[in-house]
Amino acid sequence: MGLILSGWAVFFAICYGLGRAIWKALHIDALDEFRGILTFWVGWGALVLFLQIWHLAFKVDSRAFAIVAVVAAISLLLDWRNILRDVYHLIRHRTLLCLAIAGVSVVFANQAMRPLYDYDTGLYHLQAIRWMQDYPIIKGLGNLHGRFAFNNANFLYVALVSVGPWRGAELNIANSLLIMVATAQALTGLDCAVRQRRNWKLKHVFAALMIFPVVDSALLRGTISSPSSDVASAMVQLSLMVLLLSFLQRKDYSGAQAFHELGLIVFLAALGIAIKLSSGAFSAAAVLLSVGVWLAHHRHVPQRVVSSLAGLGLIGSVVLVPWMARGVVLSGYPLYPSTVLAAPVSWCVPAASAESEARWIYSWARWPSHHPDEVLSSWDWLDPWLETQRDIPTAYLPALMAVAAALLVALRFATDRHALARPGLAWTFLLPATIAVGTWFFSAPNPRFAVPSLYGTAIGACLLAVSSFRRSTWTLLAVFLVAAPLGWHLLKEASPHLVHAGPERGLHPVSSIELRTYETESGLTLYCPASGDRCFDAPLPCTPYPNPRLRLRGDSFLSGFEIGTAE
Repeated sequence: MGLILSGWAVFFAICYGLGRAIWKALHIDALDEFRGILTFWVGWGALVLFLQIWHLAFKVDSRAFAIVAVVAAISLLLDWRNILRDVYHLIRHRTLLCLAIAGVSVVFANQAMRPLYDYDTGLYHLQAIRWMQDYPIIKGLGNLHGRFAFNNANFLYVALVSVGPWRGAELNIANSLLIMVATAQALTGLDCAVRQRRNWKLKHVFAALMIFPVVDSALLRGTISSPSSDVASAMVQLSLMVLLLSFLQRKDYSGAQAFHELGLIVFLAALGIAIKLSSGAFSAAAVLLSVGVWLAHHRHVPQRVVSSLAGLGLIGSVVLVPWMARGVVLSGYPLYPSTVLAAPVSWCVPAASAESEARWIYSWARWPSHHPDEVLSSWDWLDPWLETQRDIPTAYLPALMAVAAALLVALRFATDRHALARPGLAWTFLLPATIAVGTWFFSAPNPRFAVPSLYGTAIGACLLAVSSFRRSTWTLLAVFLVAAPLGWHLLKEASPHLVHAGPERGLHPVSSIELRTYETESGLTLYCPASGDRCFDAPLPCTPYPNPRLRLRGDSFLSGFEIGTAE
């Protein structure tokens, strides 16, 4: 646990230092109660952006760590007086919040010691990270294993965490830090809501109840000890949701602070897409909504609109252009497994292979173990899918909340028909959330792909309905009294338990498997699992799906992989 806590401290300090440096460089003032959380996410996003560019030429190693650590250290040292003042103010005036964060940190540090049992981590996460640690980006790596082309940017961060004393503990440290930051956001929201209980703010209670998807992601799925991109994407999206809700409730959009919030929304949305493409629906809808609201308040100043839109476009491009460029290097496609905008390169993954990868994702999410031709050609999958959802808290808890929200709206309409006549901009929050859920259902409706969207939509709808009544201590108490048993049920399903120390520095080792060798037509030797489809941390290059026509483009792995023509 000490090893995990030390890793959290170091990488939180690095990300926080990078975030404060960006704040200072752009002359951005503190935004709100969540400024510390947002500072971390800005720094974390900057770290991921740096690693995306670095990995184009170098492997992710101690050199990259040294660069970001030095920059962060300089930033923290130059601003040490303000940092100490903020820490002192936090400890003195929010003692209970600090104690709560400290207590939960100990609990999550213990839970982060869990043995690895996330299936996809053995399938491709570990291998993708190992390629990043051992080599610069490899052309056509998706030809070796299609999932290496998914281009999950958070894996670069996980690869960096493996430096120094944390080598071998990166799976336990990387995502658990992000989960802890999201938990701190929820606890901060709870603290603010209780302090302002007589006239509580929607964003504070919403942030507090976002502990539901945090617990779901961390404990129910066991991904707290996994580098899963689902978790990283979810934690970013939770902060994006809180920020979007706050932005929609602003009374004034004319100042610099409003534009800074808008820029952060664009940044977090682009970051979420770079981590996992499936978050694109919510990210795009959130950006369009927030930009649309901002434009509506500035339609009479066209010069400012043009320059501001150019700035927002630059923010998104800074994150997404390097990410798309990496996609082209890995597979020949910027948005793999989509074959849109295919690049004319020799290492391009065959279009049929990319399309097959996408079809398997869509079909497996609907009806596992059934062939895509059977699943995607009809709606026969719907009944077994619905039956399965009844046993998954990620599905049925948000469904119960959505029903409760509908009943509350009906009750409010019955008691005062004019109460909902002018609902306000906050209700538009449900647009991107609902679009995300709809896109998820019609593409790959596995609950783990939409944890923040499902909970965010349902909780947001409930709180918006409650807020149409008078906001008081009693309505806040009612919200938490209803949330408490649901949260307890989720904890019971997640079954948290004391994790005992493992054999390797207190951690549990990654499973080892029996391997066989496979020689392609070009003479390239590959490692393959003797049984199953998971390579875990096997030597490179390992793939469960060897293609006989796979070959090197040159004399070494650095030259990349391509698929030769059939003889």
